[in-house]
Amino acid sequence: MATETLTQLITQEGRVVKYCLTLIDLSLRRCNACLESLQPKQPGRITLYKTNVKPRGKLTLNDTRWRLVRWRIRRQYSDGTVEWTNEKLPLRGAAKRTLSKFQFHDTQPQVREVIRAAVALIEWRGRILRTATNFVTGAEAHRKFGIPSATKHLKRALIATEAGHQKRARIRVAAETLAAVRAAKGK
Repeated sequence: MATETLTQLITQEGRVVKYCLTLIDLSLRRCNACLESLQPKQPGRITLYKTNVKPRGKLTLNDTRWRLVRWRIRRQYSDGTVEWTNEKLPLRGAAKRTLSKFQFHDTQPQVREVIRAAVALIEWRGRILRTATNFVTGAEAHRKFGIPSATKHLKRALIATEAGHQKRARIRVAAETLAAVRAAKGK
């Protein structure tokens, strides 16, 4: 049987969530390094892209988002430099979107395996964040609505208790008066 208090358990689980997110982010960085080393730096290359986005009006515990992207050349300049752009790939079926032509052909099976691993990590990260966000949102709701409600119910209980004490005091006084009257008649 656990001897930890609720506060200790919540703190411990918060640390576990933080550790999991750190481990997943590190693993995703390594997956990205693998993807970059397995594919030539040419249009069609798939890598992981990390963004920091804060959705408006929503609670975010971690504003880092990972996504799979395919790189394209947006513009080539006369001096030989190029401007790259990326398009977001859906997680479902992402491994099937790898290129198999030219220099991509040699490592296509390995790239697919790395992408499958990265998709699993991204999905796991999302589940962890959703669970933690739901817990924090629920706790906030209890803080906003539960505490005033508990205070209101406590006040009702105290008022009822005070009324009960007053009633018992009146009954006691009435019983003592009745006993005094009977004692006076009995003499």
